Amino acid sequence: MGESIQIQIAAILGLSALAQWIGWRLKIPSILILLATGFLIGPVFNLIDVELLFGDLLKPLVSASVAILLFEGGLTLRLKELKHDGWVIFRLVTIGVFVTFALATYFLVELLDFDLKTAALFGALLALTGPTVIVPVLRTVRPKGSVKFIAKWEGIVNDPIAVLLAVFIFELFILNPSGDSFWTHLLLGILKTLLVAGVCSWAGARLMVYLVRHRMLPEFLHNLLIL
Repeated sequence: MGESIQIQIAAILGLSALAQWIGWRLKIPSILILLATGFLIGPVFNLIDVELLFGDLLKPLVSASVAILLFEGGLTLRLKELKHDGWVIFRLVTIGVFVTFALATYFLVELLDFDLKTAALFGALLALTGPTVIVPVLRTVRPKGSVKFIAKWEGIVNDPIAVLLAVFIFELFILNPSGDSFWTHLLLGILKTLLVAGVCSWAGARLMVYLVRHRMLPEFLHNLLIL
């Protein structure tokens, strides 16, 4: 049993590396090859069942991986890039997200006969781009000028906004809370999230700066401590 698990994990790592190499050789976004590979070894040929392989660890692993990707992507952002394109980026992650959400919901209802609740939830998910999609595309296309920075910012900032929209739709339609209790629950959830994230981020950043400035941390531990 142990050897089987090791082989499957090694196969996942090896195939993911191979898929990215194929994408690089064919000069297409590697996310396309990765998605196709995942479907083939999973639902299509049923060679690896990740739910059986990882069990209760699957969702925490996925959540942690997405968090690390977003965190790593955030470290590549530079505020000076907002000097000329900040307004464009702001409109993309606000108006752009809601226009995509509205159009996707409309077409899901009209063309695919989805009920409104399911269509709205899918529409919110379709409004999400994220660094897992945008970064491989940028690596392949390599646009010049401000387009590169705009796409990078949109991909990273769009992710939490679209996810929060999906959570909002889920709680509004699927959980079906009543009246004032829903809005109270929603606002308290947003405020607590912002408060906890803001305090923890500020405290962690201040601690990191202090340790580095006073040479209390070796360089090879910087990345690990930040993570």
